[in-house]
Amino acid sequence: MDCRVSPANLKNLSEIIVFGDSNVDSGAESEYSLFNLTGGAIPGSPNVGGRSCNGPVVVEYAADQLDAKLVNFGVGGARTSATNLVYDIVNIWPEVQFSGVLSQLKWFAETLGKKKKADKKALYIYWAGSNDIFLPALVDLQEKIDEALENIETALTRLTDMGAKYILVATRSVRPDYSGEDNINGVIFNAQLRLRVQQLNEELKSEIQIFEAFDWITDMTYNPDMYGFVETTARCDQNVDCLNDPNVSDTYITWDAAHKTTRVHEIMAEALVIQALHMKGNKGKCSVKHLK
Repeated sequence: MDCRVSPANLKNLSEIIVFGDSNVDSGAESEYSLFNLTGGAIPGSPNVGGRSCNGPVVVEYAADQLDAKLVNFGVGGARTSATNLVYDIVNIWPEVQFSGVLSQLKWFAETLGKKKKADKKALYIYWAGSNDIFLPALVDLQEKIDEALENIETALTRLTDMGAKYILVATRSVRPDYSGEDNINGVIFNAQLRLRVQQLNEELKSEIQIFEAFDWITDMTYNPDMYGFVETTARCDQNVDCLNDPNVSDTYITWDAAHKTTRVHEIMAEALVIQALHMKGNKGKCSVKHLK
């Protein structure tokens, strides 16, 4: 399959509408961000522009590549439910408490006004679940995953009912310690997420696909030369040269304990755009090799 971006396909996409957590929170660029909900307090330095990153995140790059309007409801710390992990940790800002994805969907519904219908030509991105399983005791893991999957099903059903036609659901991203409990929990969650999304794609009227964030980052980690990376697990936010020199930071995959560098986001955006442009009436997928 030809995975090149076609100008004809670009005309079919009106905007990108985003729901999720810090992986897609565009900081100061979005009125709904954690940064703005906390009056600019979180995330602080060395994060850039109120993001949990050293630059733009994946949905910003994707919108630029598609020359599409970005409507971003993503909030750092968001769970798949109505609530936010950050509020549980630092319960200073009441606005943050109910900023999980189900709350974000309410915000979105409010923007639709009387028409109550979502844009059928938009691409909808759902990127959440990590904060639901943030280092739970193993005895609680499956319960937390079950709750998250139910919330995701609720969200995707609501989006479909509102008129959304094309939805990408991201897997949980990789943690630097592949053998650590946090990453293993993510692997377990991702396996069940893939199955649930496949079921929903068959049951709902929307075209719903998985965006393999985990697999893309894993490929970058095990084949760093193909992408220009040097440091695969070292944290950029703990290295002075990485913080001060973009030429250095572009060789790092890991930004902090849970997030990736803006260069990783840029590469993921290229993959996301290619997948999105081949959703409409085309069930084929573009493999990793197309971007190498």
